[in-house]
Order: sequence, then C-alpha cells, then structure tokens
Amino acid sequence: MKDRIYKIMKESGMNQKEFSSATGIATATLSNIFNGRTSATLNHAKAIHTRFPDLRMEWLLFGEGDMHIRKTEPSSHLWAPTLFDERPVQDTTPSVAEAPVQSIPQPDINRELLVETVKEAVRQIERPRRNVVEIRVFFDDGTYDVFQANRQSNG
Repeated sequence: MKDRIYKIMKESGMNQKEFSSATGIATATLSNIFNGRTSATLNHAKAIHTRFPDLRMEWLLFGEGDMHIRKTEPSSHLWAPTLFDERPVQDTTPSVAEAPVQSIPQPDINRELLVETVKEAVRQIERPRRNVVEIRVFFDDGTYDVFQANRQSNG
C-alpha cells in the first residue's frame, strides 16, 4: 500500500508534510510507512479516501482495478438520484391533465406458463464451480489479515 500512497502523493503534487496535513495522517507515521517500519492500516486508507474520494478503495487497499473511479457527467434528462446525492429530486411525472390518453392493446399471455418457462430457463443455466481463493478479515483497530487458500492441482 505504501507504493500506492506514494503514487497518490506524486499525482497530487504533494510532499509528505502537505499530504500529512491534507489527510490527517501524522508525518512520522507516513515516514514509517514509507520506510517499512509500519504498515498502513484501514484507518489510514479511510483518511486518504476521505481526502481523495475519487480513489477506488479496492485499488488503495489491494492494488486491484483502476486507481480512480470513472465519473461520467450525467445528462440532465438521464439523471437519476442516488442514495448519497444531494441534488433535489423533482417530480417530472406529467399530471393527469397533461398525460396523453392512449389505449394500448394487451397481448393474450398465459402468465403462469411464462413464469414456469423463465424458472426452467434459470434452472438450466450452469455456473462454473467457484472456489474460495482469498479471505480478508478487517479488525476494529484498522488492520487486516489476508488468508489465501492452498491451491491443489486436480490431476
């Protein structure tokens, strides 16, 4: 994780003191992380993510995936509220007076037969067997352990 922290510092143009001030991680702690005397903890990752919310936590913690969350600017007509969005939601449903009157013919569908067909199709989908490769356990002191499964050859 220290290499990823260093990459964040370099990308943001900060030295250790500026990064320490921006994230709230003590300068001495950063120095110890970079020197290999201590490991970065989950609390350090949270502090960095709070300051740099566009970073992917998977990348920061484990080096997996892209460094940044891809943000696409939503079009105003395609925008949908999310759980954390502070943008006010406006009701765009047309009123009864504005709604066009349409008569849409309903097809004659045996719904029970359709449901059974879908259930049968779902049963026929075969998933490859999945094996546990790694388990990560996070502790309340901000540290974590990684347990990897022993890989045995089948043959």
